[in-house]
Amino acid sequence: MSYSRPWFRRRGGYHRHYQTPRDRESRDPAVELTEEQKAEVDALFDIKYTYERQNAGTSWVLPTVGTMFTKPAWNDPTLQNQKKELNDVKEKLSDQNLPDWNSHTRASNLSGNCMFIVRRYKHPEMCTQAWCKFYEILATFECLVPKEGEFKTLHLCEAPGAFVCALNQFWKTSGDESGLPIKRNLDWTWLASTLNPWYEGTDLGIMIDDDRLLKDTVPNWHFGDDSIGDMMNKKTADSLIKAVDKVTLVTADGSVACQNNPAEQEGTIAPLHFAEVYVALKTLAVGGNFILKMFTLLESSSVNTCYLLNCVFKEVHIMKPVCSKGGNSEIYLVCLDFIGIEKKYLDKMATHFGPKPLKNAMFRKDQIPSTFLLQHIKLCKSIIDRQIASINRNLELHGNMTPEMRAVIGQQKYICGTKFMDKFKIQHLAFEEKVVHLPFVRKRRAEMDIQEPPKSRRRFMDGTFKERMEFLAIPWKERVWKMKTFNIQNITNTNWLQSMGPLEPERMTDWKPCLGKKYTKLMNSRFCTNTILEQFNEVWGNMNKSGIKFGVPQKDSQEVMNILRCHLDNWDEELNMIDISRKKQDILSQLKKDDPTNVKVHTIQEVEMNKDQGKRYTAFADLKPTEFDLVASEYAAKPELLSHIIKALKALKSGDMLVFRIHHCLSRFTAACVYILYRCFQKIALHQFLTDNILPKHMFLVGTGFRGVTPEILSYLTKVHSELHQHAKEENGDLLEFIPTKDILSVEEFRNYITQVNDYVLKQRINWLIRYEQSLAPAPPADYKPPPNPVAAAVAFDHDSIDICDCAVKHEHVKQRSATCLNRLMWIQ
Repeated sequence: MSYSRPWFRRRGGYHRHYQTPRDRESRDPAVELTEEQKAEVDALFDIKYTYERQNAGTSWVLPTVGTMFTKPAWNDPTLQNQKKELNDVKEKLSDQNLPDWNSHTRASNLSGNCMFIVRRYKHPEMCTQAWCKFYEILATFECLVPKEGEFKTLHLCEAPGAFVCALNQFWKTSGDESGLPIKRNLDWTWLASTLNPWYEGTDLGIMIDDDRLLKDTVPNWHFGDDSIGDMMNKKTADSLIKAVDKVTLVTADGSVACQNNPAEQEGTIAPLHFAEVYVALKTLAVGGNFILKMFTLLESSSVNTCYLLNCVFKEVHIMKPVCSKGGNSEIYLVCLDFIGIEKKYLDKMATHFGPKPLKNAMFRKDQIPSTFLLQHIKLCKSIIDRQIASINRNLELHGNMTPEMRAVIGQQKYICGTKFMDKFKIQHLAFEEKVVHLPFVRKRRAEMDIQEPPKSRRRFMDGTFKERMEFLAIPWKERVWKMKTFNIQNITNTNWLQSMGPLEPERMTDWKPCLGKKYTKLMNSRFCTNTILEQFNEVWGNMNKSGIKFGVPQKDSQEVMNILRCHLDNWDEELNMIDISRKKQDILSQLKKDDPTNVKVHTIQEVEMNKDQGKRYTAFADLKPTEFDLVASEYAAKPELLSHIIKALKALKSGDMLVFRIHHCLSRFTAACVYILYRCFQKIALHQFLTDNILPKHMFLVGTGFRGVTPEILSYLTKVHSELHQHAKEENGDLLEFIPTKDILSVEEFRNYITQVNDYVLKQRINWLIRYEQSLAPAPPADYKPPPNPVAAAVAFDHDSIDICDCAVKHEHVKQRSATCLNRLMWIQ
């Protein structure tokens, strides 16, 4: 078999290209592969199995509804033996350091260059491992995409959006056997669902923190009435089902992190698979298709799921895509030509919907035909044998790869990548045909804007599996002595953000309040580095909070005075403060006490009466939080903050100032409040002072050079304030945002400024809290040597599942981000 090398264009003509970023050092074009080595590559393209329904007669039918979920989960001895055999091999990986092992498996993975070669020559939109896997599935089963007519697709657990981008590229560019493009006249509409990366209450460990496609395609994403997007929540699933008509194709690419319990990955993810299957069967039109990512298929939950799908689809195939690492358990069920299912079965499934594993099996073992079970056992053995062989190969190569071996593997990887492009006929997609249409060129290669994942906001586990388990068992008072503070310098001068100009009313046409579930813990923010937020939550959640001293009024008044004096024409200029809060103001009282001659405090009514006297006013409001908790303090201040902003915007005139004391700017709501002021003032600042013995639980929001405000903005803010009061009475409901998050994130200067300030403030607080906690905890013995800390850093990741001990851990770009990771280490290595 011959493998063609792709061409690319340079100025002055066409040239052959022999090297890609990942094989530049490892590939030697002079290496000649043996037939056996070529066969290893070819075998990666043939991992596909089919349930042979025609041999089963009419026995593959669903049991009666009344017998469903009536008996406990069951085991098949043969499948359990396969599970034990696989786990015994995985156990050999327990002593492997995860980053080292991932680096090794990337180097030895024969399909490891497919994505990079496709990126290099075809520049697909959001080309990730998931993109390559789904494109291969589409190219293998071309019936998944019709040639004409209406084409509706639903994508579950879709973040960051690679399946959508792959599907878009396939139907617009794919060709026939001769390579000629297939002309498709499709009216394609799509809807996607995933855990909302903008929802502040979602744990980073269970979601993909990537909004590259989302922020430009918001109308195509559905997160349910609670704005969370949890597919295992029945209300969210029902809301999604109501949002779509019958669809042609459903994809479900969900997974759950299981690095702390890898042996039971299948049971851990079973509730998610149940939910995905339920939604698919409820939304698919007759004749539609379903693609479901699964892992091992050895437990009764998986066997029953496979049997259910075989009963309601004409064809069910199992496929291991080329770009799916051989050492993990990831497979895809490709279910073709939906027959339909009676409503009573779906109603029965709905009663067992939820995030916890089912206690009872959907079907009893004696209800599964032997013709199906024997086939299932056989294909499971074939899949697991391949996985075991891949793990053993990696173990044999680990630490034993000679230069000759590396050269052979490098050549195999290159051939695999070029064959991938040739076999699946991947073509270039015109920029205007991509899902996201950027209105202007942002950088030299604008078409690559959503290629690379954003700066990571997720921790990556270091150390071996055993070390991670030992570390989790260390008592907090011992663990705190392993902690290292951030190396930061106190900022003595306020850093200002220049405004981009006033807000045009026409930009507000699509603004509307976003409602959702009230969160109890702030675990995720678009406006900070989330690994730092995770560390803060860990320290704050474990520490002894009694005896902590917070900021005192005298110090706070000095901070305000320093801020104000920076913007006066002379030091003795009169300070005219507007008391926006109209309640006891510790800071204003202290300001008057410190400088009774120059500090004047006015009410809003007094300012309205004397607006034409030429005085410069400063609107002041004290929203000092009653407690340090990130969530509780914001909920208490939300209505007050927005009310004070409205009052200040009405009272101030051109050139005036604003100083508010707030708690934080981590949520979408508070960031939107700051964004409004950013557009209404010439410049703004967020500032915090810190002393060695006092922990501030607030920061100062400052605006200078008031520009004025339009009636449209005031009217909208008043409407939002009214809705906020209404939802404040609800126990679980909340107003989460009132300016579209995509609008705020699109202003890069504002987003970067808020992120930098929040990172700085969180690091300050972490440093202070660690030192405080260490002062209370007894010092460990001199000979105390705790286990190595497994928490290393944040790394960027891709929509791809890998595993050490078969963990569903998201990864990618580890090597490129290593320098950034080292700078973010808070733990002593």
